Amino acid sequence: MTRHSIVVASALVVLLAAWPAAAQSAPPARPAVAVRGFLVVGAEHFTATQTFTATMGKSSGVVFGGGGEVAFRSGLFVRVSASRYKNTGQRAISLENQVFQLGIPLTASLVPVEFTAGYRFPAFGRVVPYAAGGVGTYKYTETSEHADPSENVSSRFSGYHVLGGVDVAITGWLRAGGEVQYTSVPNALGQGGLSQQFNETNLGGTTFRMVISVGR
Repeated sequence: MTRHSIVVASALVVLLAAWPAAAQSAPPARPAVAVRGFLVVGAEHFTATQTFTATMGKSSGVVFGGGGEVAFRSGLFVRVSASRYKNTGQRAISLENQVFQLGIPLTASLVPVEFTAGYRFPAFGRVVPYAAGGVGTYKYTETSEHADPSENVSSRFSGYHVLGGVDVAITGWLRAGGEVQYTSVPNALGQGGLSQQFNETNLGGTTFRMVISVGR
């Protein structure tokens, strides 16, 4: 388990430990329409494990971001969010099933903008589980200093995601929670280089994150 996963998992354990007390408390009344802002931090584990491990040294990394949400008394909600993954590694090649790093610094970043619709289930005290899904656009870049422009990558792809999580009401205006999201960004990789050699085409992955939201 990576250090990033341990941090996120520890935070989720704290939330789960607080579940019994929160479940026994009376939930805040839901307004007809609520507008919320939220921040997220977590760890993403990429589906293209071999490609990211060869260049970045690991197939996971920290993601952070935020967004806004409109929630309805019925339990339905819609949200828009943006986040960012960024890491630095080295360019690499694979010869006869062995990976050789070239000592050329490589910076990779992924910036998703996602649109999500979901449903919050009836509360267990102050704990509210939810599930959702949606679509997004994903900007992926790879850059190296002093590289020929043709060697750098800057592309945008479309994908979809599903997620589930829980909110714990701290006060009427403040909530903390955790969620797990699976994202698929098909045919974003595999057109050349290591990802083609490894036959890895999906830029998606699984993300574990903490969510802090403010608003009714």
